[in-house]
Parts: sequence; structure tokens; C-alpha cells
Amino acid sequence: MMRELYRIAGCRHAVFREYLPRYGITFQQFHMLLHLSKAGPLKISDLSSRMLVSMPTTSRMANHLLRQGLVKKNKDSSDRRNTYLELTPKGEELVMTVEGLQARTISSILGELSHEEAETFLRVIKHFADSLTGRMGMLSRSKECGSENGDGKEIEGEG
Repeated sequence: MMRELYRIAGCRHAVFREYLPRYGITFQQFHMLLHLSKAGPLKISDLSSRMLVSMPTTSRMANHLLRQGLVKKNKDSSDRRNTYLELTPKGEELVMTVEGLQARTISSILGELSHEEAETFLRVIKHFADSLTGRMGMLSRSKECGSENGDGKEIEGEG
């Protein structure tokens, strides 16, 4: 089963490999955009935890995305020491475009299944994802699954 899941993930990433170089970003940088798209503005430290990468790595990726015009920095109005990253309209457009490409690919594959097969597949995969998410949440809360922390430069103003 794991081999088949890896194969599916590999094919999903093919869309990224084909499309992301046009924007001059990597899969990991796109992953950051996805977090910002789903969660809204986040501090570098929060992105680092969510992405399971070090603060310096997160800061480097964020700085690249800032230069590309895909994210912007905003100071926290209640605590000016904190800086948040959020998507720009260009970043939002990129996320929507790539997610749309993936959705079309997946829909075309699901279209090859009967209605009953597609419903069963989606129900099983949702159950699997929900169960895995719940277990990962328990692991994370028990500190068995956490983020890598590191020392290094952060985006200016991050606190």
C-alpha cells in the first residue's frame, strides 16, 4: 500500500515539477504558499513549525518568495515586534492555478471509474486521511513528532 501511495504522490508532484519552475520557485516554497493560503497570515516561527523545517530554512524560503512578489510582510498592529507573512494576489493566483491543474488531473482519473467506484475510493481515502491526521495530531501533542529548530537569520522584525 505504501508503494502505491508514494507512486500517487510522485505523480502529483509531477505537476509541481512542470509548473513551478515557470514561477522560479521550488516545491518546498510552494508548500509555504499553501500553508499561507490555508491558514492566512503567519509568523515565520509558525510556518517553520507547520512545515517541519528550521527557522533559517523557512526565512530563506520566505525571502525568496518576497523577492518573487508572491508574499508580503506585515507588522502586527498590536505588537510591532511581530511580522507576519501573507500571500499577495500573485501568490494567491499561483496557488489557485496549481491546485486547479491538480484537480483537473485527479478529476480526469476519477472520471475513468464508475460512480460507485469513485464514491468508494473517495470515502476510503477520506477515512484514511482523517485517521492519519488524528494520529499525527496525537503524536505532535506528545512531542514524538515535532519541528526541527535551528539558529540563524530570520526575516527582519520576526519575533
